[in-house]
Amino acid sequence: MNSFWITQANSQAYPTLSNSTNASIVIIGGGLCGLATAYYLSQNTKDIIIVEADRIAYGASGRSTGKISAQHGYIYHDLLTRYGKKLAKQYYEENTAALAAIDEIIKKHAIACDFEYCDATLYAMNEEEVKTLEKEYQAYLSLDIPCTYQTADSLKSPMQAQLTMHHQARFDPYRYAIGLASYLAKKGIRIFEHSTLRDIKKADDCYHLYVNEHIITAHDVVFATQFPFLDDKRFYFARMYSEQEQIIAFAKANIKQQMLLHIGNHPIQSIHAYHDHTLVAGNSHKSGQMKKDSYNELQKLAQAWVQGRFLTQWSSQDYITFDKLPMIGYLSSEKEHLYFASGFRKWGNTTSHIAGKRISAMIFHQPYQENIFAPARLSSFFSLSFVKENGNVLYEFFKRKRKAEDVDFPSVNEGKIMNFDDHLYGVYCDEHNMLFIVDITCPHAGCICNFNTVDKTWDCPCHGSRFSYQGNIIKGPAQYHLNAFGDGFNTLDPHFLLKDDDTK
Repeated sequence: MNSFWITQANSQAYPTLSNSTNASIVIIGGGLCGLATAYYLSQNTKDIIIVEADRIAYGASGRSTGKISAQHGYIYHDLLTRYGKKLAKQYYEENTAALAAIDEIIKKHAIACDFEYCDATLYAMNEEEVKTLEKEYQAYLSLDIPCTYQTADSLKSPMQAQLTMHHQARFDPYRYAIGLASYLAKKGIRIFEHSTLRDIKKADDCYHLYVNEHIITAHDVVFATQFPFLDDKRFYFARMYSEQEQIIAFAKANIKQQMLLHIGNHPIQSIHAYHDHTLVAGNSHKSGQMKKDSYNELQKLAQAWVQGRFLTQWSSQDYITFDKLPMIGYLSSEKEHLYFASGFRKWGNTTSHIAGKRISAMIFHQPYQENIFAPARLSSFFSLSFVKENGNVLYEFFKRKRKAEDVDFPSVNEGKIMNFDDHLYGVYCDEHNMLFIVDITCPHAGCICNFNTVDKTWDCPCHGSRFSYQGNIIKGPAQYHLNAFGDGFNTLDPHFLLKDDDTK
């Protein structure tokens, strides 16, 4: 289901790649990361192509809550404890600079996206959460982050404590993205929609990218796709995991404060009062592993809290690394001219601009701060979370051997996993009682997709690929669609674990 933002705006359509061509730089992915990277690169060259498998900003970028903030939940105490003051301070400063950069871009190019400054508040609801919030407050003080801390004595609400970071911002992320894309197109950047990368091969000092049965030749390639097309034997699939959350939009709600974020473990994680609407986000879970009835629970809780009129709901998804830092930089080494950005931890509005600026500096050999976000770093390996999450992936993978329990076909607007000829298929029944039966073995690595009752999609529980109930790709890392029953089994991605040299 489309987000509140996407339903409120009309976007420009861009052509599909229909012939072979070449460019100095190709960016894979037309979300905010790809667009921001193109923006910074365009200050030095216009010879840039953006290819997007779906439509511009139709993925995570157009489905966020619209917050632009350096307040990323319970993060600064953790960064101070793990890495020290220098790194924690740099994380704050780079996200703050990204916020200012977004403001500057909006003003300079007159992008109408309702940008405005506001406060961002972390809140605690019980004594245990208050203790956690106090640690984060002390981290703010240590890092000289302007803030206000309030306890229950001064709050006229059920909240027990609040930590507010001042001079943060909000906007309509989809209108910002399509406005930025429009500016880039007018400047001469070539943008192609519905153009899926199928293969990439090294050829002397350039790369051949196979898109829509055509070839794009490029010197530098940027993967702004949340998940890299090539793993380069660095096990990126094992160093981050994909997490979803549900977002519900209400009209005429009673929330006065603008951006609230819960510090504890609760179905409601975020509340954003946006003009006459309120967005409630929560029910965070690994992609493809939503608990039954959890969405209904979230909707009831949200309705009781904000007391607004229900408008719509959708899912948002992002990748999270085990050390909580994004991955931005060289996919393998400086010699390869391959760049990668992901692991934004649901804070892609600012992190996408950090990534764009850094990758642009790398490509043009310009100076930039020490790369604390380098994808090759080892801190994203071998933690308790690493073991737990990858154990979960193995569990989900071997579930493909199970027999489906459902023997009855689904009811209207319901999806079920069923077994035909000793193979698992997803069966969905639409409002016209038409059945759509697809092979739900994920084409990325072979895990079995589960049905998303909110968006009516088939979602992979291992690495986060998503497909419509008709089998079309919504987002990768999978590069192939789900075959319909009778069309044979799905094609598995041949690039899983490959280094780019292996594609020659």
